[in-house]
Amino acid sequence: MAAMPPPPPLKNRTIVVLGMHRSGTSVFTGLLSLLGVDLGPTLLAASNANEAGYWEHGPVVTVHERLLLALGSRWDDVNRLPHGWWDTETIAPYRTELREILARDFSGAPVWGIKDPRTCRLLPLWISLLEELECQPLWVLVTRHPAENIGSLEKRNHFSREKSELLWLQHTLEAERDTRGQNRIVLSFDQLLTDSAGTLDRVQKALGVPWPVPAEQAAAQIRGFVDPGKRHHRAADMAGLSWWTRETYEGLLSGAAGDEAGMRARLDVVNRASDTAAALYGQVIRNRSSEVEMQMAEVSTNYGNLFDAFRELQERYRETKEKLNAKSAELRTKRDQLHTLERSVGGRLTRFLNRFKGPAKESGSSAAAEDFFPKVEDPVDVSVIISGGRDQNKLARCLKSVKEQSGGRSCEVLAVVDENTARGLKRWKNLQVCPIGKARSFGEAQNRAAQKARGKCLVFLQDDMNATPGWLEALLEPLEDKDTGVVGTEAGVLASDGTFEIRENTEADQLREADFSTTACLAVTKNLFFQVGGFDGYYRPVEEANFGLKIRQTRRKILQQPRNRPARQSPRSPNDPKRMESNHRRFMRRWTETLASQD
Repeated sequence: MAAMPPPPPLKNRTIVVLGMHRSGTSVFTGLLSLLGVDLGPTLLAASNANEAGYWEHGPVVTVHERLLLALGSRWDDVNRLPHGWWDTETIAPYRTELREILARDFSGAPVWGIKDPRTCRLLPLWISLLEELECQPLWVLVTRHPAENIGSLEKRNHFSREKSELLWLQHTLEAERDTRGQNRIVLSFDQLLTDSAGTLDRVQKALGVPWPVPAEQAAAQIRGFVDPGKRHHRAADMAGLSWWTRETYEGLLSGAAGDEAGMRARLDVVNRASDTAAALYGQVIRNRSSEVEMQMAEVSTNYGNLFDAFRELQERYRETKEKLNAKSAELRTKRDQLHTLERSVGGRLTRFLNRFKGPAKESGSSAAAEDFFPKVEDPVDVSVIISGGRDQNKLARCLKSVKEQSGGRSCEVLAVVDENTARGLKRWKNLQVCPIGKARSFGEAQNRAAQKARGKCLVFLQDDMNATPGWLEALLEPLEDKDTGVVGTEAGVLASDGTFEIRENTEADQLREADFSTTACLAVTKNLFFQVGGFDGYYRPVEEANFGLKIRQTRRKILQQPRNRPARQSPRSPNDPKRMESNHRRFMRRWTETLASQD
């Protein structure tokens, strides 16, 4: 098969952030984002371990993980990679994949950045790749007191202190060694926290181009982002650390202070000692790893035997179930009768919708109903996802209002409904029907509909809301501001104990910030919706509050739009108290620390 032609060179500036996991690289990269540095369209979502975000390009991280696996390694492997690994046929496909990702996502960016601690071990590949793409890199090595780093890894990953120290040395030494002779700068985590403005000024001068967003313009956001109070691990001395680690960290501090020669001299000594030790003990460690893998294979075999026993029990269960089914003829008869009734109700829904299409065509009585919504070609501006309940007349009225009030937008409509209602809607062309099926929650069903949606923006609408003139523009206009995450009609505020209050929409025209918006009428970009992982399947309205807090973790605003006034057909339905209590407990376990700062 003919080789694919290489993508054109990027010819732009890039900042590659290097440093061990938990060393402050996320804080620095988040600051780059505030200064307008392009980090790519698909970032890893924040988590409890890093609430402010990882700021890592998701596809690049995935390629890194697969590349390490292809070399028989992974990010926490203390063994060295094989000599010359980056020039082997094994690595060629991953090199091509990385090159295509960079050309696709960063060709139009004057300044862009990449951060993934795995890059520390993959620098020979990255140096040659950026040279091939004619990028001008600035390598930024962020270091943190090793004792703090070790403590953080011990808490998050439950690593031993010895393993964490080896990983810190490995990532740090390889990053410093492989960027020698390159345009680089060394930063300390302490500098970043105590003098973020001065540190960013040093980086900008080393990069040689102005920030896309001037530092003065982003000053307030920078002060809000850098919070020394969120520093969970502090260390004042080197007690308990090896001489190698102490000497390496002292050398890096020299580099951060501008003494490049002093840093090299100290780290040369450590590198020679490390090379000697690796030659002596490296094979022993690899042999031990092989022994552990054999033990894991034995455990896997035992697991297989247990699984076979489980399958046998499963077969016995099926036999018992068949006997039970043989005695349930009466129940099956009643179920058939119920299905007959459901089909009748579905027919009534179809007849109800037909009333909105006017007289049928002469060629057939049902032809006019086929094109209830106009066909929408790509690109699609917005996808309206309507959640239907058991009142099918209410759903029909909502569908009709959306059709009449789309305002000329390129708008597709998806209906999330139960199986019975889906049967009544399936003959309607240009209306995507998304049956709930076996979804474990309504939030999961809405996520499935969002995955099918083609629009750049998603509007979630409950079937008891009727669209009114101008409703769609009122929702979508505020989303053009990149600082806005969600715009909704009904919004709420949260207290520190997890209680919340739904605020009524006012007569004023001014947008108001809120803690969350209800799914009665909610707009969000598709990229942001999936960046935070969509809905988690909590029960409304805990689901809506949970989604709002995930959006706020991205530092985007949630706005209540008073100009958007869909007409509610009926009062907001009450919540199931038992399910509400159960999900509220789950909600509080997840967000206790975040909610503590609400009042």
